[in-house]
Formats: sequence, C-alpha cells, structure tokens
Amino acid sequence: MDLLIQYLLWVVVFALVGAAIGQKRGRALAGFFLGGLIGPLGWLVLLLGPDYSGQFRKCPYCAESVKTEAVICKHCGKSLGSAGSVAAAFGSSPPRAIRSSDDDFDEWQRGQETKTRKPTG
Repeated sequence: MDLLIQYLLWVVVFALVGAAIGQKRGRALAGFFLGGLIGPLGWLVLLLGPDYSGQFRKCPYCAESVKTEAVICKHCGKSLGSAGSVAAAFGSSPPRAIRSSDDDFDEWQRGQETKTRKPTG
C-alpha cells in the first residue's frame, strides 16, 4: 500500500511539472497528461514540440479559444474586431458568408413560416 501511494505521488508531481512546462508553450493540458503518463520523457516531448503560446486568444463574448487571425468567432459567430479590421482583412467589404448566426436563424425561420402558411380564400 505504501508503494502505491508513493507511486501516485510521483505521478502527480510529474503531471504538475508537465503542466507548468506545457503552459509556457500553450499546451498546459497536454503537458499535464504527458507528464503524468510518461514523466520526464513527456517533458521532453513538450520542450521539443511546437510552440502554440501565441496562436490563440479568447473570444470576448463566449470565452472560447480562437486563432489570433480570426475576425469571426467560430463558436458564437460574433465579430472579434471592429468593422475596419474586418474590411482590412477582406478588402472593401466582408463576404456574404460572414454573418452572425442570428441572421441565419432569422432567415431560416422566415422561410419556414412561408412554407407553413396556407393560402386564404
């Protein structure tokens, strides 16, 4: 029993060190699991792997991670920048495909209402 507790303590320590290393590289959760599962070898994988620390930011509306270059959040559909940044990214105006999901839902709902209406008379 004492050996099991000692083993689990080392696994937790390795996992926490892996999470600390991974957080500096933008991969804290992967660091936790790699450190816990394979110990110092997992730390080496994190140190030699790609650095993801500057590639993502949080959406101010839904707090999900999105790429730093994104102008529309892929999770909530909200614009992440001002209209000027969207126009700068796409030229003079954004393409038609960039709309909020609320607009798409409203358009779909109007189409459903016209299909279900029965002709009067």
